[in-house]
Amino acid sequence: MKVSEIYKKAKRPVFSIEVSPPLNGGPLEPIFNTINSFKEFEPAWCSVTCGALGRPRGGTIPISGRIKRESGIETVVHFISMGRSEKDVENLLMDMKYEGIENVLALRGDPPAGNKEFHPYSNGTRYAYELVRQIRLMNQSKYLAEKEGEYCERLPTDFCISVAGHPEGHPQCPNKKKGLEHLKMKVGEGADYITTQLFFNADYYFRFVEDAQRIGIQIPVIPGVMPIENWPQLNFILNQKLGLNVPKHFVEKLQKYHDHGDKVSAQKFGTEYIASMCETLINGGAPGIHLYTMNSPTRGRGAIQAIYTRYFAPKITREEYNLVRLQLEALLYETDKTRETIQKVESGESQKQLEGIDREYSQIKVRQVEAMENRKTKEADEIRETIRKVESGELQKRLEGIVREHDQIEARMEVAVEEAPSKMTWAEYNQVQLQLGGLLYEADEIRETIRKVESGELQKRLEGIDREYSQIKVRQGEAIESRKKREADEIRETIRKVESGELQKQLKGIDREYSQIEAKLEQAVESF
Repeated sequence: MKVSEIYKKAKRPVFSIEVSPPLNGGPLEPIFNTINSFKEFEPAWCSVTCGALGRPRGGTIPISGRIKRESGIETVVHFISMGRSEKDVENLLMDMKYEGIENVLALRGDPPAGNKEFHPYSNGTRYAYELVRQIRLMNQSKYLAEKEGEYCERLPTDFCISVAGHPEGHPQCPNKKKGLEHLKMKVGEGADYITTQLFFNADYYFRFVEDAQRIGIQIPVIPGVMPIENWPQLNFILNQKLGLNVPKHFVEKLQKYHDHGDKVSAQKFGTEYIASMCETLINGGAPGIHLYTMNSPTRGRGAIQAIYTRYFAPKITREEYNLVRLQLEALLYETDKTRETIQKVESGESQKQLEGIDREYSQIKVRQVEAMENRKTKEADEIRETIRKVESGELQKRLEGIVREHDQIEARMEVAVEEAPSKMTWAEYNQVQLQLGGLLYEADEIRETIRKVESGELQKRLEGIDREYSQIKVRQGEAIESRKKREADEIRETIRKVESGELQKQLKGIDREYSQIEAKLEQAVESF
């Protein structure tokens, strides 16, 4: 389905996401883990980048096709003309068509990393509007002929074309008026909607839309939102020199939380800030939110979760639908159990169970005593082994090794972030942070174990095990007797309900309730 049609038919704001191919040779799991994580919010479409900052990657087209086939989510391919001739472009667009992809984001592409200026490829296009024009011509059955500048007629493509918009101006075009003129050229060549670059102040988006409309641009403008949950994430963005104006209090507060090591407050503040900005955008008339996930299953979830029910949820969500289906299944299960109970009473099986309760609970008591003795032996052995490891110095050596390993990783991390932050992906950064956190956790556990041994706490625990398990044995005996009485009383009560006809009436009520819920569900599904 074309993304432009999604917005035309939408009765509420549209939620969409963006993922990126891994570095060449990297795994695909982060992409599909992210999609699965956001699936509960029912993204209408998912764009797939081809790299950024002059570092293109492979896989955009096949990954887009796989997402569409396996996840049922419409996909948009980021398509750059940089480094490609017009014939290369045509060939790749045919790959997309045969892959069943209907949507393309037409981009010129950033200059290769390290280059300040863009130089067009031989027989290639220089500007994005020229790429839009080529896609439009293919939609109109016009393909490149052998002779340069001429076209031949073939079967038309049917691509929906998106283009990029820059609310704060393109980094390579500081003149915003000229940037809007370039955007209008792309729209004039056939763009169907605009997806913006990230920003951190909703006013920039609203001003951008107003300025665009003032010069005749009337297609939907979708705000692209970058979730930020800590200072390193924001610092990474700031280091890219994208020409963004980030609110001073947003920067200072995240940096302050970072300096104090308060990750929880930083995440809460970042999540609330982005959620609030999304609310402002939607309340101000934005057609939806396009979330840059950075291939993280958790990044941005909190912000979307905070506003999902209010803005994006349909009259009945898939989750609510599934809950009702579960409710119906529960009623069916209750019906089957009720019928089985009636059958057991009428066949005399319940009466026999009542007579065998004493024998059954005597066997349970024997098994519980055996299990308790085994647990007591196991716990005592574990305590003795822990004391041995501390007294032999084995745990102390492990602790020293952890501290060394932590310091080495942290040192390498600091060098990587300070000297070349753009070379480290967020996936790599988060993986190292998790590794450091794991080492700190293990070190704390070892220190606590050593403290317990040196303070004599574990020795006292060892000495008190016999006494504690004797008390447990008494309580278990009392609990068994209580359960035995309760089970016998329940069986007697069940027999009474069947003999009085009470359970049969309950069964008829369940059947009525099931029919009523099923009828309501059928009506609700029509509103999807």
